[in-house]
Amino acid sequence: MIYKFKYSDRRDYADFFAKAIYTNNEKEIKSWNAQVFVPVPVHYKRKLKRGYNQAEILSNRLSDYLKIPIDKHILIRNINTKPQKELSIKERRQNLENAFKITENVVKYKKVILVDDIYTTGSTIDACAKALLAGGAENIFFISLCIGAGI
Repeated sequence: MIYKFKYSDRRDYADFFAKAIYTNNEKEIKSWNAQVFVPVPVHYKRKLKRGYNQAEILSNRLSDYLKIPIDKHILIRNINTKPQKELSIKERRQNLENAFKITENVVKYKKVILVDDIYTTGSTIDACAKALLAGGAENIFFISLCIGAGI
């Protein structure tokens, strides 16, 4: 399902995923007292090719359930990196070095929930968190649909 959600335009799966996350984790997520969901961004070229950002769609549905706003503009992917699934752990970290940056706006959020589809080695979340922390965020939490085995 996650593969089809990500690569086969099954955006309709987002509601199923968000409802499952909400049903199983509502209390914990609310205990974080986060101010905003921030979807892990895809590079604009990849978004043009795929037509959407699956993390953004999932964030929108989570926002509907949890009443936490979403900010899809505060973090951008400024480097069109290789797909992580093709890389080793070491290559994944190097691939994402400086790949994300915050927009010129100062981060006004102290508690942020990053949203992504797959957590494998943590390289993507780490790179996004690094940019947000450098911009003034203090606590970064994350939600992913699944956890994969690191390579």
